[in-house]
Amino acid sequence: MIANANANASRHAAIDRLDRTTARLDHALPALNDHAAKATAWLGIEDRSRRMITIDGHTIADNDSEHLVAALQNMLRTKYIDARQVNSDKPIDMFTIGGITITGRYSRISDVLQLSATPGGHRHIDHTKAVEAMSSATAARGIIQQVRNLVKVLPQDATDAHRQLERARTRRDELAAIPDAEFTRTEELARARYTLAELKAEVNARENSPEALASRGEDLDRRRSEGLYPKWSLDLNPTRAHAEKEKTTEAALAASVPDKMAAYAEQWNAGADDRAQARTNDPWKPRSADGSHFQYGGDRDSGQAGASIHWTDRAWHWTAWSADGNKTSDFEDRRDTARHAAEAALKRFEKEPAAAAAGQEVTLHADTARDTGHPHPLKAMLANQTPTTPARNREHRPQPAPTRGSGTDRGL
Repeated sequence: MIANANANASRHAAIDRLDRTTARLDHALPALNDHAAKATAWLGIEDRSRRMITIDGHTIADNDSEHLVAALQNMLRTKYIDARQVNSDKPIDMFTIGGITITGRYSRISDVLQLSATPGGHRHIDHTKAVEAMSSATAARGIIQQVRNLVKVLPQDATDAHRQLERARTRRDELAAIPDAEFTRTEELARARYTLAELKAEVNARENSPEALASRGEDLDRRRSEGLYPKWSLDLNPTRAHAEKEKTTEAALAASVPDKMAAYAEQWNAGADDRAQARTNDPWKPRSADGSHFQYGGDRDSGQAGASIHWTDRAWHWTAWSADGNKTSDFEDRRDTARHAAEAALKRFEKEPAAAAAGQEVTLHADTARDTGHPHPLKAMLANQTPTTPARNREHRPQPAPTRGSGTDRGL
């Protein structure tokens, strides 16, 4: 589907570029054809004494090298130097050959004199070469020869432009005749997306269920009570960089691990009452012995704002309500994320009490409903489903201790 969209976009972009090319050539060709005809006529004069070049208003025979050089040198010393002094990049009429005007323009960026037949080609003269031509007849004759060459190629430039225009039109018609590619495997893609979402929901059910959180909490308690402090394994097998960061040697750092473990275990065990008190003070109160349901604030029918989260066997479903009766809800993979989302919804209710009418339920899936025509997104539908495989053993699940799992994913 994405590949088809990219191919269509690339083809349309190519058509746009070809349209711009044909428009540019259509606009330039009449003048270029006129230049080509004039250049052909001028080049067809075999007697160079009858073939004229105008430099700065002075018309001189093409074979009068001395006067051509003098006229060019005078123009370089005046008009060109003046333009460079004021950093002007406006075109200067420098030559007229067979009715074709050759302009000169000083480029401040590259410090060159650009000679142009517009439309037509260009020649670039380095500033050092232009300065040299002011006093050197040989260098000046070289610039004049470049001007002749510029005129000489105009007929071929016109022929090439006609060929380019024809190729651009042909290619543009070929691309325009190609229909847009359509993705025809929509149903297969939808099934694959559903399968992927279902697999993710299954994995989430194993990693973020109340049982999994309680098990991780018990394992953390055990490890900390045994003194397994954070990064203890890195201290036990330190790298040179880690030892340098700790400002000690690798051997000394490894030898310090038993003492650090003993001190950490003592500190952890001494904080058991503080952790228990923190669970007691947690505003999220357990409403089930298995850690699958927690509530924050007042009951829904008490007239007080509050929120709740509960496990649906696939995800954590949170609901928040205001004292006015407004309600919003959604699903989250993690328990702590569900808590934060519910608390954030309560804060929004406080800041925007008039955002919704009293008693109105705010759905977080309105955009999805508008875009897809379905009132529930795939994640919500999967979260509401009960997994078949884990259900067989649900009756034999061990129940965590009532004092454990106050709604945080650490299970402490």
